[in-house]
Amino acid sequence: MKIDRRSIGIRTALAIAVCIALLGTTTGGAGLARAADQPSRKSIERAHDFLKTEATGKYVLGFVHMGAQYNGHEIVERRSVSRKGREVPGHFALVYDFDWEADGSTQLAFLCDADGDIYDVQVLRTNAFLNSPYDLAKLSIAVLGELILEAFKEKMTAEDRQQLQTFVKNADPESMLELGLRFRQALNLK
Repeated sequence: MKIDRRSIGIRTALAIAVCIALLGTTTGGAGLARAADQPSRKSIERAHDFLKTEATGKYVLGFVHMGAQYNGHEIVERRSVSRKGREVPGHFALVYDFDWEADGSTQLAFLCDADGDIYDVQVLRTNAFLNSPYDLAKLSIAVLGELILEAFKEKMTAEDRQQLQTFVKNADPESMLELGLRFRQALNLK
């Protein structure tokens, strides 16, 4: 019986692959594969560099607590992002505390993809009573939507314009904030 060296090489490679896979599952997935699931420092810095500015803070507060005086914001922590109970590889959330008016405080999480692009904003907590998140924005959404449309119309695709008009029609300030942040971040408007 002749032994084909290529078949031994393939069998050996398969055996090694199986061992690596088993090792990964017995160590809880730690190791090399796990490092790739973590967001890169570059993507975290990209998102934070955009979010940390006063201009971005005022922009965000203008949607969340429209008309409120902006008193500052600061990063609190970075969290992982989960969907359906599973961590989303490379995605992360940056959590900021926003201070507004005399004693207003709201904590927001900005969910980011592996490139550091913001795709969702979530209100984690607030002490607001009369100026609940997004309430005043809903009242004046038509005017604000038209301003955003006018400001970015040259940079928007037909699909983006249609999406924004749908947000305006449905009075969806949360989605408008997310879309506005994506445009501002893409254009590096800090």
